[in-house]
Amino acid sequence: MSDTQSKIDQRRKEAQKRRELNRKRANAKIKYKTKQKLKITAVAAVAVLLIAALILPQLAITKRWLTAVTIGDTKISTAEYSYYYQTSFSNYYQTMVSYVGEENVPISLNRSLKSQDMSEDQTYAEYFSDNAITQLTQIVVLASEAEKNGYMLPEEEQKKVDELLEQVKQAADTNGQKVDDYLAKNYGTGFNLDLFKQCVERELLAQSYKDYKTDEPQYTNEQLEAYFKEHKNEFTTTSFRVESFKAVDPSETSLGVTAEEAKKSAEEFFDQISDEQSFSEAALKKAQETAAEGVEAKDTSLMENVQYTSANYLNSKVAEWAFSEEVKAGDKALIETDDGKSFYVVYMVQPMKRDETKTVDVRHILVSVSDMQDEDAKKTGKEQAEALLKQWKENGASEDAFAQLASENTADTASQAAGGLYEGVQPGQMVTGFNDWCFDAARKAGDTGIVETQYGYHVMYYVGAGLPVWQAKTESSMRTSDYNAFYETASAAYEVSTSWLGIYFRNEPI
Repeated sequence: MSDTQSKIDQRRKEAQKRRELNRKRANAKIKYKTKQKLKITAVAAVAVLLIAALILPQLAITKRWLTAVTIGDTKISTAEYSYYYQTSFSNYYQTMVSYVGEENVPISLNRSLKSQDMSEDQTYAEYFSDNAITQLTQIVVLASEAEKNGYMLPEEEQKKVDELLEQVKQAADTNGQKVDDYLAKNYGTGFNLDLFKQCVERELLAQSYKDYKTDEPQYTNEQLEAYFKEHKNEFTTTSFRVESFKAVDPSETSLGVTAEEAKKSAEEFFDQISDEQSFSEAALKKAQETAAEGVEAKDTSLMENVQYTSANYLNSKVAEWAFSEEVKAGDKALIETDDGKSFYVVYMVQPMKRDETKTVDVRHILVSVSDMQDEDAKKTGKEQAEALLKQWKENGASEDAFAQLASENTADTASQAAGGLYEGVQPGQMVTGFNDWCFDAARKAGDTGIVETQYGYHVMYYVGAGLPVWQAKTESSMRTSDYNAFYETASAAYEVSTSWLGIYFRNEPI
């Protein structure tokens, strides 16, 4: 081979190497670009997911689409669950404010409820969530049972739905907002008029069906008597006098009392008792011996018309004695507690009895007066009450006419729908002036009048006497017991489950 050919072959080999090297470099660049594209795509996907995670939960449609709670076949959206969650918080907070003042409410409005402990094993967020789910469960169970059994919302209840919807629309208009925006602002993202209507209709249907199931049973006199005997301690009262003598640890006071000394004092007191008067005198003397200087001693030994629970709170053995059918008026006893450190001297005034006082049915129209210390406001309120009574007389002076007038004018929302009617009113149940008018011995059906209380003026209409107190209490207890049995059976068929995601994305009140 010539030198020339050798050089040509060498150049060809070198060129081939260069081509192979260039090809490798080109492939490397392609792969690099592909990897870069893949990296960019992955980053973009993560960014999209991150944006979705941040934005989607804040969208109204997401709140209405996500399921937070499932009760039987009913799915409760995050927006609806949030409504009950926030309502639970609001009711609790406002109640606490009314009792202890805002400064003493144990909830900070500057921190998430998730970070505030209500107890050792529960945060406030968990507490209000549990309350919301419990309330929703009761509502859904009752509403679903009503629908299954063909129970329809009564016409007057449907009117309430329409009235509430109209009130919400007016409130939104007053605030210069669209109604959905107004509801979302007050109850959280996603809550709108359709959901509000659904909640109201379901709640009213549930309550109406509950009332229906409670009132449904009809009881015979034999059933009432049997139930009364079985639960007599719940429906009877007794009156007795009692004085206590207790051992006192010397370390707690300079005047220590041993158990032996306490028992001796009780025995001496017991021996003085021959009747109620002697008991009262001995009790007053004992009070005078221990009263502070300048303080008038009083006999506080009488426990009048007490129920078993009150006597049991004093002492279980005293309650057992006071509510024993063997104890008669004038009986006395010296009762020693199990620990041998306390002694009670008791005297029976009125043995266990059932209250035969008749309950009453009464209608009223409340003319509310915001400040009963304001004489001008009182005068205006009384004039309005007198005008209503005059209007009733001009309209025929019948009970139906009074009921109609009450529905249209009373400030008492609790009785408005029933035409101002309260049935089965028991002594002491209403405020003093109202109570005294109802239970006046001379009261008869059809009586009317105007009563002043701390709430304003009540235009009264006496419907008539009802059941004896013992029977009313017995029947009420039976109805409650039967309803609870019904609900327990019905609710057992409704499985309740929660969705972590739906709960997590709820609207928080603070």
